[in-house]
Amino acid sequence: MIPLKKKAIDIIECIDSNRKLAEIIDFMEFIKVREEREETNNILLNDPEILDRIDKARMQIKNGEFKNVDDVMEDV
Repeated sequence: MIPLKKKAIDIIECIDSNRKLAEIIDFMEFIKVREEREETNNILLNDPEILDRIDKARMQIKNGEFKNVDDVMEDV
């Protein structure tokens, strides 16, 4: 096992408070989600096709070429 992971597990095993364990888990989940979001952004922002679509969408918004979501939705 990677030494830092073992150290984290050792620390977690020493904590008796469920409240504190819940806080640790919440923080770990936050870090995991942040890393996933960063990776997704890296993939998206390095894809020329997606960047082109973003540019086209921005131009459509700038030129008023969009519809209000309420006008598009039907009995949702």
